[in-house]
Amino acid sequence: MVRVNMKKIIIGVLAGIVCGLFGTGGGLVLVPAFIYMLEIEPKKARATSLTCMLIMVIMETDQDSIEIIDLIITIIMLQWKK
Repeated sequence: MVRVNMKKIIIGVLAGIVCGLFGTGGGLVLVPAFIYMLEIEPKKARATSLTCMLIMVIMETDQDSIEIIDLIITIIMLQWKK
């Protein structure tokens, strides 16, 4: 059990580093790692990879929407001040 969890942690860290450095999608690292290291069937590996990326996209969209709302409020306040 510990060995499987360690593999998952290594896969996650490696995927994060590759995505951060090269701006690629996580599937580039996650799908082959799921198939060969965790021995998950290819269809399930692709679905799991998409789910992992979906979670990251939702979180980033939430952050971007907060920044856009801040920008809109700032523009309104600057217009109101004049």
